[in-house]
Amino acid sequence: MSGPKPRLHLPFPKWPEVDQRMWNAVRENDDPFDNGPGTRLAKRTLHKYWMGWRRFLGFITIIEPDALKQEPFERLTRERVRRFVEHLRETNTDHSVAIQIDSLYGAARTLIPGKDWSWLLNIKTRLYAAAPRGNRVRPVITGMQLVDLGMALMAESKISPNKPITMADAIRYRDGLMIALLAQIPLRPTNAAALEIGRDVINEDIPDETLALTDEVMEKVFCDAATKGDKRSIWVTSGH
Repeated sequence: MSGPKPRLHLPFPKWPEVDQRMWNAVRENDDPFDNGPGTRLAKRTLHKYWMGWRRFLGFITIIEPDALKQEPFERLTRERVRRFVEHLRETNTDHSVAIQIDSLYGAARTLIPGKDWSWLLNIKTRLYAAAPRGNRVRPVITGMQLVDLGMALMAESKISPNKPITMADAIRYRDGLMIALLAQIPLRPTNAAALEIGRDVINEDIPDETLALTDEVMEKVFCDAATKGDKRSIWVTSGH
């Protein structure tokens, strides 16, 4: 007899009645003087456990639906958890599998606190230990690489004097200019956003492809007094 395909996560209304009662008891117990399960857990943690339990129930519905008639502590066995791990590995990374078994362990401790779940804790711990941690080393991006990127963006905009430009080219040129500028003179975001061409950034009476920052701006960068009228220049051109 055909029917609807079982879901990986069993919806709460389809949980066994005993599971629903236990979960409602945990969720509705907000007495701060009660030492019962779940009373000190954050809502986010409870939601994580809820997701872990409904995922396990969904698995049971697929491989052994008659087991839903059992008491929760009888249903959660080493053999079923082993098969559950194999099932999860079909579509999850090893680290994701460990996270989901961790959620199942938390749910078991919360819903059925009177049982010994040390064996499930050991499984969860071994899964985390076996999961590859991944490469935490990231490539170093140098200031010159950022300058080159900024210059490339400005070159791609193909802006010419006395010729109209598109909004896309103007934005690309602006972004490239700011990347190249900040790569050489790091500014706080608020200070960078407040820069104004002609007031803080000038290129008058200095070589082409050279920008000068006024002394007021450089004061903010180096936090010391700047000589009045002294314009500090930086080059926004490849090769400098």
